Amino acid sequence: MNYSNARAFKAAENLTDDLVIELAKSIYDGTNGYDKDEKIAKTMINRVAVKGNLEAQYMLYNIYDNENDNKEAIKWLKMAANRGHIGASLTLFYEYIEGDVSDINEEKIIGTIMEAADKEDPNAMFIVSELYEQGGHGIEKDCNLARVYCKGSAELGCPLAQYKMYKYLISEDKDVALVWLKKAAQNDDEEAQYQLWLELSKEAYNWLDKAYMKQYPDAMYDFARLQETDVFMKRDFEGAKDTYTILSLLNIRMAAERLIEYGEYEEYNKEYKNLTNLLVEYEAYASLAAFCFNQIKQGVAVNENIEILEKAAESDSSEALYTLSVVYKFADELENCEKYHNTLKANKYLLKSANLGNIEAEETIFDEFYRGEKGLNISEKEALKYLHSSAEKGNPSALNLLGVLHYYGRMVEQDEIKAYDYFAEAAKKDFDFARYNLGTLYESAGKFDEAIKHYSEAASNGEPYSMKKIVELWEKGYIDEITKESIDEIE
Repeated sequence: MNYSNARAFKAAENLTDDLVIELAKSIYDGTNGYDKDEKIAKTMINRVAVKGNLEAQYMLYNIYDNENDNKEAIKWLKMAANRGHIGASLTLFYEYIEGDVSDINEEKIIGTIMEAADKEDPNAMFIVSELYEQGGHGIEKDCNLARVYCKGSAELGCPLAQYKMYKYLISEDKDVALVWLKKAAQNDDEEAQYQLWLELSKEAYNWLDKAYMKQYPDAMYDFARLQETDVFMKRDFEGAKDTYTILSLLNIRMAAERLIEYGEYEEYNKEYKNLTNLLVEYEAYASLAAFCFNQIKQGVAVNENIEILEKAAESDSSEALYTLSVVYKFADELENCEKYHNTLKANKYLLKSANLGNIEAEETIFDEFYRGEKGLNISEKEALKYLHSSAEKGNPSALNLLGVLHYYGRMVEQDEIKAYDYFAEAAKKDFDFARYNLGTLYESAGKFDEAIKHYSEAASNGEPYSMKKIVELWEKGYIDEITKESIDEIE
C-alpha cells in the first residue's frame, strides 16, 4: 500500500459513506492520484456495505461478478435488491429471467421495479413494458400498456426501449422507426448499430442500383465490387468482370486494374468487336454511345463504330439514336466522317430518340426550333412540350432554358417568379449558368450579397459571365477583397 492509499484508507474511518464510496472508486480504478489497489478498495466498500449502504452492496456485486465469484456476487445483489435498490432489483430480475438466479422474492422485486417505473426510471419502465408485453410473473398481458411504457422509456433515453420502438414502428411508419433506431445506435446499443447499418446499406444499395441501371460509371464500378461479394446479391465474378470490361472501355483506370488483378485484361481486349458486343449484350447503351462517339471524334474505326451504333439504334437505344443524330448532322466537321453527313437522317434519329424520352434529344429539338433551323417540321407547342419533358426529367440545362423563356416572356407568359424557380432548380443540380442567372435576378433586385454568393459559386467553377460579374461588383465596391491573381485569371 503506498503512502497516499494508506492515508486515504485511514481517513475513510472518519468520512461519510458516500465519500468513502467515491474514494474507494478512485483507488479501485487507480485515478485521481491514487495507485490502483483493488484489495484496499474492496475492503473500504465492504465496511460501508455491511452497515447497510445499498450503493456499496450493489458495487460489491459488480466487483465480485467481474471476478467471476458468482456466490459472493449474488449474495450482495440480493441484499441490495431486497432492500429496494433499483439497479440491483433490475439486475436481479434479469438474472432470474435468464435462469442464473433462483429463490427470489419475485413479488417484492417486481413491486420495486413497478414503483421505479412510476417514478420514470427509464430502465425500470423498459422492464415493465416487457412484462406487459409478455404477461406472467403476476402481470396480466397488455400490449397497449407495454407500448406506452416502452415509448416513455425510449423518450428518457433507454437504448433498449429505443430499439424496441424501431421494431414496433418499422411496419407502420418507417421514417419514425428509423429515428428511434438511430437514437438507439447513438446510445451504443450494438444490435441497433448493426441493424442501422443494414437499413442504411439497403437504402444505399437501392440508390446504387438505380445509378447502375443508368450506367453512371462510378456506380457501375461500386456495383461490380458488390458483385464480387455476397452482400445484397448473389456473388457473380463473371458479371463483375464484364462490368469492369465495360468501364475499361471508358478509360476508368480502377476497372482496368481490377481486370489486371483477374489476369484477364489482355484477354478481354484482344478483339475490339468483342468488347463493344459485350456492351450491347448488357444493354449498356449509354456507355456504348459514349465510347463509340469518343472513337468517332478521334477518327478511329469510324465505320465500325457507326455500324455498332446503328445496331443499337435498331434496339431502340435512345442514347445510340441521339449519338447518331449528332454524327450525321456534324459529320462534315468530324475527321473521316464527311461521307456520313445526312441532315434528314440526323433529324429522323433525333426525333425518334426524343420520343423515347432521351433528355438531350428533347432539349436539342427545342433548341433547333428556337434557333429557326428547318427540317424537324414541328410546331411551337410541340417544341415546348419536348423542352418541358426534358426539364421534368431533371435536365438542368432544360430547366435553365425554361427560366430564360419565362424571364423574357418568349414563347411563354413572362413570369419572373417562375423564372427564378426554374433557375433555382437548375442551380441545385450544379448548373453554373443557372447560378449566373440567379445572380442577375438578385443583382437587379438590389440584393447584392445573394447575387455575389451565386456569382462566386459559378465563378469558382469557371463560368465566364459570373467571373466577369465578380470583377464588376468589386470595381463598384460591393466586394471588399479580391486578389490580383483572381482578376488576372478572370481576365
